Amino acid sequence: MATNTKIVKKANRYIVMNAIRKSASITIEGIIQETGLSRPTVLNILKKFLDEEIVIPSGFAPSDGGRQPMLYALNPHRYFAIGIDVDGPPINLVVADLNGEVVYSKTWNINFGDEGAFITQSIIAEIDTAIQALHIEYKKVLGIALGMPATVDMEANTTVRLSRLYKWNNYPISDNINQHTGIKVYLRNDTHLISIAEHRMISNVDDSLFIVHRSGIGMSAIINNQLYEGAMGNPGYIGHTTLFIEGRDCDCGQKGCFEVYCSKRAITKDYAEAAGMQKSYPEILELAAKGDSTAIAIFEKAGELFGVGISNFVKTFEIYTVILGDVICDEDHIFFKSIVQSARKHLENYTNKPLLILKGKLTGENFGLGGCHFILSKYFASPKLRLD
Repeated sequence: MATNTKIVKKANRYIVMNAIRKSASITIEGIIQETGLSRPTVLNILKKFLDEEIVIPSGFAPSDGGRQPMLYALNPHRYFAIGIDVDGPPINLVVADLNGEVVYSKTWNINFGDEGAFITQSIIAEIDTAIQALHIEYKKVLGIALGMPATVDMEANTTVRLSRLYKWNNYPISDNINQHTGIKVYLRNDTHLISIAEHRMISNVDDSLFIVHRSGIGMSAIINNQLYEGAMGNPGYIGHTTLFIEGRDCDCGQKGCFEVYCSKRAITKDYAEAAGMQKSYPEILELAAKGDSTAIAIFEKAGELFGVGISNFVKTFEIYTVILGDVICDEDHIFFKSIVQSARKHLENYTNKPLLILKGKLTGENFGLGGCHFILSKYFASPKLRLD
């Protein structure tokens, strides 16, 4: 009986918290109406929230003539979440408050050949800097979500294989950060974390495929507004799916991988070989926009193959909203248009449902926001109830 009572109290606490969180501000009567809980139950839970400073008074509601009722709101600065996105060379760190609003962000660069200890220490130093800049203590941080370009083992909280940053493989990343800060660290695939934030930015869509275009390529699936994590946390590891069995060598040890034809690294390399000069990826985008025939041809080919990949993923999941993240070009650029045209072409005679391909809204400095939302979703998660 005691266990059942504890479970019910936990569930009621979640219900009241959710009612307050959904509203910018709400009265006690509003909480009662929203939750269906009794007045004594609501008052008891609200008192605990106020004592814990999770909820604060936020003014008064209009009155019909009597005493104005007090409004209550979530205290956004009671706790914080940290999201860290590692692409390599850039690393993006974001701190968000309980409302999921960015209160601090920082981007810095590393090198592909940097040692694991050096990279980890740079992350720890930037976490320290963020904490100091915000004038908060480590105990006010709910957790750190670290997004890595890697296959991961969620249960062990480690990377299985880390792409590109080969000297960081098998380094105890999360353990080192936890030992320094005392904050729980969740290690996940980078694309999975970014997709959580991107999905929240589109309306009236329950299912989406998010594909990130970076130095590698990754994908995640959001189904019924929940991230599909699979058995170990690696579904959507599309950068190393095979396009051509006897194709180009990939640093994963296989041949013909998707990302050796379509990633930013691949496009930069292809342009250098074709044009006889080295240009950065943004410069090649600009050259194509200005009519450079070599750049246009490379983006057309990369876009065609990218679209083939998207059509395969749509057929696999039967999800028709696709978000492309970190593409950094406009939707009228030859690269984006080639992707869309190719994907739709390879879905002909498969379905009559329209394919929607959107450009992601996050920019580099805020890629860590997905990790923040991941931490907040755990804090605000509905309790798992078991009445055995």
